[in-house]
Amino acid sequence: MSNDTIYGGLGNDTIFGGLGDDVILGGAGADLMDGGQGRDRLSYADAATSVVIDMLNGSTAGTFAAGDVFTNFEDLEGGAANDTLLGDHADNWIWGGTGNDELQGRFGDDTLEGGAGADTLDGSGNTDTAAYRGSSAAVRVLLYNGVATGGDATGDVLLKIDNLIGSEFNDTLAGNFFDNVIEGGGGADVMNGGAGRDTLSYASETVAVSVSLALGTASGGDANGDSFTGFENIEGGSGNDSLTGDGGANHLIGGAGNDQLSGGGGNDTLSGGDGADALSGGDGSDLASYEGAALAANVSLATGAASGAAAGDTFTSIEGLIGTEFDDVLTGDAGDNWIEGGAGADTLTGGDGIDTVSYATSVSRVVVDLLNGNVFLGHAVGDVISGFENLSGSDFPDYLLGSHGANVLMGGRGMDRLESRGGDDTLIGGAQDDNLKGGLGADVFVLRPGDARDRIVDWQDGQDRIDLSAFDLTWGEVLAASSNLAGGELEIALGGGDAFLIDGLDLADFDAGDVIL
Repeated sequence: MSNDTIYGGLGNDTIFGGLGDDVILGGAGADLMDGGQGRDRLSYADAATSVVIDMLNGSTAGTFAAGDVFTNFEDLEGGAANDTLLGDHADNWIWGGTGNDELQGRFGDDTLEGGAGADTLDGSGNTDTAAYRGSSAAVRVLLYNGVATGGDATGDVLLKIDNLIGSEFNDTLAGNFFDNVIEGGGGADVMNGGAGRDTLSYASETVAVSVSLALGTASGGDANGDSFTGFENIEGGSGNDSLTGDGGANHLIGGAGNDQLSGGGGNDTLSGGDGADALSGGDGSDLASYEGAALAANVSLATGAASGAAAGDTFTSIEGLIGTEFDDVLTGDAGDNWIEGGAGADTLTGGDGIDTVSYATSVSRVVVDLLNGNVFLGHAVGDVISGFENLSGSDFPDYLLGSHGANVLMGGRGMDRLESRGGDDTLIGGAQDDNLKGGLGADVFVLRPGDARDRIVDWQDGQDRIDLSAFDLTWGEVLAASSNLAGGELEIALGGGDAFLIDGLDLADFDAGDVIL
């Protein structure tokens, strides 16, 4: 398999790219072009006049492009004139060339590189990036106010852009109020993430970098001379990187190479990537994540054993694990662990301690029973679970069942059914209207702003309590918000659509001892 660059010439050409990552230039004439497999680029870099290319509907216009028919292309490149280049549903990389171009990414996670000229870069949706890798001078791009000056950025208009990639010079790059990824490239760059949870990226770097959020320092390769502020996360490259967090909740992504990741304070997520990585969580409750790995991960926090995607990794102060889309084997230790297998038929063992099995990233609803280990639907299919006290669901309508011990059941964003059995349990429905059954024991039912209308179906007066501490209310305010409904239930209406409906509880029997404030 080879990555080819194919030139069509002046006639009406038929060009097939084959298996590699190909660049195809049809040239003049009405050409038929098929990129084939791989990541292929449809290029009009040799066009001296304007072209209009729409990757979604396959239309072409302009002297150089008229009559062209194309298929199986992921990326698009314009020429020297003022081009209009439109992406499709895929993750496109679109280059404008040297004119005043209009680039529109549309539906995927797109990268738009306008090149020279005053370009309009419109991400249109999803998570889109403006890139200035080829700029002949430093750029200054500030997403929070739309400023774009210097080098290839001069005159650019950025619309719905989330992320930035700088040039090989001393750039100034800033994010906005959303979650941004900023990659400075070469040069001594000044980067500000702004509000949101922002990522300082060295993903393209091939030599080792050392970056500390706590100290505000960066060195090695493209990191030399960089200064930064307002970042919560760091992404390394293919070298043996050293990435250190701060006192907040950080996500450190090692990339390829044998990396050293140190979370510091806060509840951190450490993704070592390829290579033999040293993962040190520090203070807080920290996760080692293998999400996105190319093969299954086998990890035991109890013994330190690691193989598959985790081969060579070491763990210090790691309390939780996130698996891959394959069949993982993940085991906790004597502490309180959080384990999420992801897709695949996973074997998940909590071990000693108070452990939580999570299906937060499932792409559909799950049914999980902690008592007998039965699991159905979504990411739960094929899983074998044991040794867990707590259970966290997905963003879909889950059915979560506890054991006879003390459980915490967390529903997520769907219209969930949560059902514990014996034990003193805590039930948190989450967003949307949930159905909560505590079973035996002194149970606590939690409602938070945005959780909607949750129903408690088996209230045990004198034992069970509701937790409204997230609302910052007095008992008098709670009582004023409470009333009996015709169906023999108590409603506590807290405004904004949030409420508890409690079957079998009369207002006359409702007192301050029933509520946690």
